[in-house]
Amino acid sequence: MSETKPGAWPEADPTAAAVTRRATDPAIRKQWSEQVALLRERSQKADPFLYSRELLDELHRFEAAIFPTYREILGTSFLWTDVERGFMQWGKEAFHGFARSASGALRREASHDLLIDASGGELAALALAAYGNSIKWAEISSAGYDPISLVELRRIYELVERAGLGGSLFTVPREERGASVTLDALFVRALLLDAICRGNLEPRQVEIVDSWLWEWSGAYSFTDSDQGAVLSLEPGRQKGLRAPQGEEGGRRYLKIDALEAQIKGVTDGFRKGDIFPGYGCATDFRIEEHVAVLDFLRRFLDTARYRRARESRVDREEKLEVFVGLGEILSKAFQPRARTPAKPAAASQSGQQLPAIDTVYEKQSRTMRVLDESADGMGVEFRDEPTRPVSVGTVVTLHHDDGAAPILCEVMRRSISQDSAVRLGLRILSRAPAKVVLVKPAGEGVLEAIYVPSEDASGHVDALLIAENDFDPRESLEVRFDDRSFVLRMNRVRYHGRGWHLAGFEVSEERVASATP
Repeated sequence: MSETKPGAWPEADPTAAAVTRRATDPAIRKQWSEQVALLRERSQKADPFLYSRELLDELHRFEAAIFPTYREILGTSFLWTDVERGFMQWGKEAFHGFARSASGALRREASHDLLIDASGGELAALALAAYGNSIKWAEISSAGYDPISLVELRRIYELVERAGLGGSLFTVPREERGASVTLDALFVRALLLDAICRGNLEPRQVEIVDSWLWEWSGAYSFTDSDQGAVLSLEPGRQKGLRAPQGEEGGRRYLKIDALEAQIKGVTDGFRKGDIFPGYGCATDFRIEEHVAVLDFLRRFLDTARYRRARESRVDREEKLEVFVGLGEILSKAFQPRARTPAKPAAASQSGQQLPAIDTVYEKQSRTMRVLDESADGMGVEFRDEPTRPVSVGTVVTLHHDDGAAPILCEVMRRSISQDSAVRLGLRILSRAPAKVVLVKPAGEGVLEAIYVPSEDASGHVDALLIAENDFDPRESLEVRFDDRSFVLRMNRVRYHGRGWHLAGFEVSEERVASATP
C-alpha cells in the first residue's frame, strides 16, 4: 500500500496560483516539451544524486500542472475534441520522456558501479512510476501499445533486484500528491497496467484501476510456485504478465491472491457510501464506472485462479453452430436442441413439388471454426456474409452438439486473414447463460433477457443481458425460477455492447409462485 503525502513538496511555486491556462494550451505544452528534452540531455552528464533531486521536483511540477486539465477531460461526458485527445497523446510522450531521462541516468550510474546506491534507487523509482504513467496514458489516449516501455521496465528492475533495493521506500509524484512506495510495488503496478491496458476498459475505468493499483500493488509478490491466483512473468525483457497456460515449471509468477479481499473491501465500502481510495479524480466518476471495473477485475482474478491451458485447434475441424445478435439468440439459442437425425430416403411423390416455407424464409444456420480457446476467451474463423455481418461489440452464442448450455460471448476483435476468412476474438461472458422472461407490473407486457450467473456464490454480482431499449432502472419486474418468483429492479449498467446492456439488479421481494393451472 502506498502512503500518500499531500504536503510532500511544500515549496510550491508562488506564481502557480496565477496560472489559469489549461495544459492543453500549445504554449504550455511547448514549454514542457522543451524542459523534458533538456532533462534528457542533462541525464547524460549530471551528478546522479543532484540529478535525481532535480528530476523529482520537475516531475512533481509537471504532474501538478497537467492534473487539473487531465481531471477535467476525464470527467466530461462529451466526446473529446482533437485538442483534448492531442493533449492525452502528448502527456503519454512527456511521461515517456521523463522515464527515459531517469533510466538513462540510472544506467550511466550502474555502468560505474556494480550496484546502484540510494540515488540510483530514487532514479529507478522515478523511472518505474513514469513508465507506468506512460502505459496508462497510452491506453487512455488510444495511442497504441508500446513494447519499448516494457523492455525498459524489466531492465530497470534487474538493476533494482541486483542491488537488493526492491523493498526500499521512495517518494514519487502522484498527481498533486506524493506517494511513498517500494520499488517492488512500482514495478508490479506498471506490469499490471501493461497486462490490463489492452483495449478492455474505457478511459475513466483505466484511471480507476490505476488508483487502486497504487494502493494494492505492494500486497502482491513474486514466487516460483504456480499455486493459487498467479500470473506468469514471461522470460525475456519484451514479455510481460499473462495467465499461466499449462507450461512447465521453472518460471516466475506474480501471486495476486490478495486481489479477492481487496475487491471485497471496495464493495463493502460502496455499501457504506465510501468510494475507494477516497481521493483523486476517480472519486468523481459515477458508481457504474467503478462497478464495471470490479466486474473486470473479478474476471481477471478468475483467469489467474481458474485457468486452463489454451488449447490450439489448428488443423482440427471443430465447428460450432453460432447465433449472432441478441434477437436471434433469444429466439433460437435456448430452444431444445436434438441431434441431427439420419436423413431418410426420399419417397416418390407425384405432382408439382413446392419448396417448404422454412427453406425459403428461414435464415440458414452458420458455423464458426474454433481456432483456440482459454478460460475467458475464444478465437474463431468463418466466411463472412455481407448481408449478415458480425461486428465488434455484438453478442454471440456458440453451441456444441452434446446439448450443453451455449457459450455466451462478446466480439472484441475482428480481422481478415490472408485467405479472406474473418477471424474474431471473443470474450466469454458466461458458460452457463439462461433465458428468462421478465414480467412487467400490472400485466403490461414481458421482456426477454439472458441471465448471466457469476462465480460469486452469493449471487450479488449476477447480471442480466438485455436489449438497450429495455433497460429501465425505475421499473420493477417479476421473474420466475422453478417454483419461486422474484421481484427485481435493474440498478446499473455494468457493461454495454452493440445494442445491449449487461445490467446489475437488486431483488426486492421473493414470492412462492402459484401453481400453473
